[in-house]
Amino acid sequence: FIVLSSFFYSSYGQDDDNVYSDLNYAYSNVKDAYEANNVSHLKYYSHKSLEAFKRAKPKLKTHNCEIAYNNVVEGIDLLEKVEYALVDSNWVKQAFVS
Repeated sequence: FIVLSSFFYSSYGQDDDNVYSDLNYAYSNVKDAYEANNVSHLKYYSHKSLEAFKRAKPKLKTHNCEIAYNNVVEGIDLLEKVEYALVDSNWVKQAFVS
């Protein structure tokens, strides 16, 4: 029983670490995207953040972290729009002109 419970705890704890790592990585990259000084960097860091959120999403669902899960879903929805918003936007061309 002790061996089984310690195995369950260690595997569950590892998954928590993975979720934390993915969310921290997503946050770090979205900060870099926000501070980007050109469109290429904005798209690059937004994409990296999006991928990290997508990795975290099923893990949060598994652990019934409803509030965090809902926030991740909202973040994914917003980050998926970055690419399309930047395609032919005149303000982007003007915003990053030095």
